[in-house]
Amino acid sequence: MSQLFFLSLLNPKFSIIIPLYNSSLTIKDCLDAVLNLDYSKEDYDVTVVDDASTDNSAEIASGFPFRLIKSGSNNGPAAARNIGAKQAKGDFLFFLDADVVLPKNCLKLAEDCLKEKNRKVFFASFSRQMRYQNASSQYKNLYLCYYYLKQKERTHTLDTSFAFVSRDLFEEVKGFDVMPKKFGEDIDLGMRLTKMGHHIEINKEIEAEHLKKYNFKKLMKTDYRRGKEISRLFLKNFFKKEKKEKSFFSMRPLNIYFNMPISFLISALAIATIISYKIFIFPLVLVISFFVGINCGFWFYLFKANGFFFLLKALFITFADSLAMGLGTAVSLFAVLKEKVIVKRYE
Repeated sequence: MSQLFFLSLLNPKFSIIIPLYNSSLTIKDCLDAVLNLDYSKEDYDVTVVDDASTDNSAEIASGFPFRLIKSGSNNGPAAARNIGAKQAKGDFLFFLDADVVLPKNCLKLAEDCLKEKNRKVFFASFSRQMRYQNASSQYKNLYLCYYYLKQKERTHTLDTSFAFVSRDLFEEVKGFDVMPKKFGEDIDLGMRLTKMGHHIEINKEIEAEHLKKYNFKKLMKTDYRRGKEISRLFLKNFFKKEKKEKSFFSMRPLNIYFNMPISFLISALAIATIISYKIFIFPLVLVISFFVGINCGFWFYLFKANGFFFLLKALFITFADSLAMGLGTAVSLFAVLKEKVIVKRYE
C-alpha cells in the first residue's frame, strides 16, 4: 500500500460526482439526501455534471450548494463522470447516479470499509424498499438486490451508480472509456481495473434507494440493450489474445446465464409441441423444469418480499426479460463474429 493512500485513510475526504441527464423527477431527492448526510461537510464535496439535459434538471440542481458544471453537449455518463473527476478535491471519488437516494450514514460506512479493509475500489447495493409499486419497477429493483446478495464479495465488474474509487487508482486506469453507445462504461472500467491486478468488492452493508421507474415496455427495451452492450464488451475481451482473468461467469448466480438460452429453447419447443405434441412435450416439460429449478431461489425471494400475487406477475416477467436479454446477446454475438470473419478475410 502506498504511503499516500495510507495517509488518506486517516481522514478520508470524498468527492461525490453525479452525472445528470433529464432526471428532473429524481435529482431533488438525490441531492437532498447528499446534503443531509451525517458526515462533516468539510470532508466531502459534490460536483453535478449536467450532460446537456433538455428538461429542468440543471435548474433544480442549481438550487443546491454544490458545484454544477454544464457540459454543453450530450456525451453520455462516462464523459460526465470524467469531467467531474477532474474537478474533484477528495482522496476518494464517489460516483453516484441522479436516481439514487443515500442513507444518512453512507459516508461513515464507506469510511469504515476503507479503514478496516483498506479497499481502493468498491460499490454498494440497493435497498429492497423503493417507492414505485408497479410490478416492473419492483421486479427490477428486487432482481438487482438478489443479484448483489448472491454475488461473491469480490467481483470483476463495477456498478458506478453507487461506487467508490480512490483518486490515484482512477487516474492510474485513466478514467472511464467514453463509449459511443453510452452504456457499459462502468463494466469496462471494472474489467480494466481487474486486469491491472486490483480487487473490486461489493459492500453489502451500505444500501440506497434506487428511484428507477419502469413499465413493462421500458424494462424489456432496457434489458435488451443491456444484454447487447454488456455481451459486446465481454465478447470483445474474450477474443483478445492477452491473458484472460478468472472467468466472469464464475462470479454470478447460475440463473443469470442459463435463463437467456433456456427461454429461447422453451419458446421453440412450445411451438414445436403444437406441431407434434408426442415428440416434443417431454423435452418441453424437462426444459421448463430446469428453468423452474434454477429460478426457484429467486422467485422465493420475490415471494417473501412482495407476496404471492406479485410472484405470479414476476414469473411472466422473468421469462420475457430473459428473452429480451437473450435477444440482445444474440445480436451482439452475431455482430462480433461477423466482424471477426471480415477482419480474417482481409488479413
